[in-house]
Amino acid sequence: MSAFFSKQSWLRLASLAALAFLFTGCAEESIMAWLADGYKQSTLVIKSTDLGPDIWSLYSTFTWIAAIIFVIVEVLLVYAILRFRAKGDEKGIPEQTHGNTRVEIAWTIAPAIIVLFITIPSIKTIFKLAEAPQDGAEVVRVNVLGKQWWWEYNYPDLGIVTANQLHLPVGKRAVFNVESDDVIHSFWFPNMGGKRDATPGHVNHMYFTPRQPGIYLGQCAEYCGTSHANMKMTLYVQTESEFNAWVAQQKAVPAAVSAPEFEEARGLFMANCAACHAVRGVAEFGRLGPDLTHVASRDTFGSGMYETNDENLSKWLKDPQGMKPGSKMVLPEKLDDATVKTLVDFLQALK
Repeated sequence: MSAFFSKQSWLRLASLAALAFLFTGCAEESIMAWLADGYKQSTLVIKSTDLGPDIWSLYSTFTWIAAIIFVIVEVLLVYAILRFRAKGDEKGIPEQTHGNTRVEIAWTIAPAIIVLFITIPSIKTIFKLAEAPQDGAEVVRVNVLGKQWWWEYNYPDLGIVTANQLHLPVGKRAVFNVESDDVIHSFWFPNMGGKRDATPGHVNHMYFTPRQPGIYLGQCAEYCGTSHANMKMTLYVQTESEFNAWVAQQKAVPAAVSAPEFEEARGLFMANCAACHAVRGVAEFGRLGPDLTHVASRDTFGSGMYETNDENLSKWLKDPQGMKPGSKMVLPEKLDDATVKTLVDFLQALK
């Protein structure tokens, strides 16, 4: 036992302590800089929403409680090692203690007190996060429908249906009605501080108010099958004028819907895509796949997997399962290069 506390051992222990102290330099400002591009996902930096301060306070409270417990336990552990270690030529079995009523009462009461300190702020925060907006409050309502493996967003008050890329105005309360079309999913934007399960046949509700314009990544947080990890989503928090411009664009019918040069493309879309996908003014009954009316206005497709460009769209139309494992997109027949190019040109014109 004495070898454990050699000079080298103490030196290693001191080095580890110094390293731990060094890591305390990873302040909140450093984390914020790391997340400055808006494309990182973290539950520790959530000041972009009105829920952030409450969740941050909860994190901080739990961290201090855990830190205090850790220090107490480690001090008692080191004390026990030093105080009761074998000394000199001591041999045989040490004196055994069988039960200590006061100690047993103490280690029963102490955890109960700790759980109490954790439970009270947790319950307060949970109820605050579940508060519905007041009647008459100006809100943006979004019906969220999870599907394998993409998200549909329906803005019932605005008459807009889109997929995977969610747009919200800064400073206005967002109200989400979350449901699933197949299996259980979980709707989650970590930087917004909210998460709700999307359950078949049951609507869950979630609310938050974005505080900072920017781009925030989200992710399905409930394992839902082959492409669960690819069930991504993006939130664009915009100024009110930017959001209103986006709404106007989404309500408008793309010129390609009636342009003469896309007549052949519209026929090919009806023959190959309309059973699953909708394009207003061309085919509006397809609901199995994402609404493609303004697909070219989205900078990514495939639930955020690929940049929206000619090359990626062509590859997708030729081999959707190869581009996204488990993709449920099935074409009536294999498309030749000329057909693919005609469809890609049409899709790229849907802005």
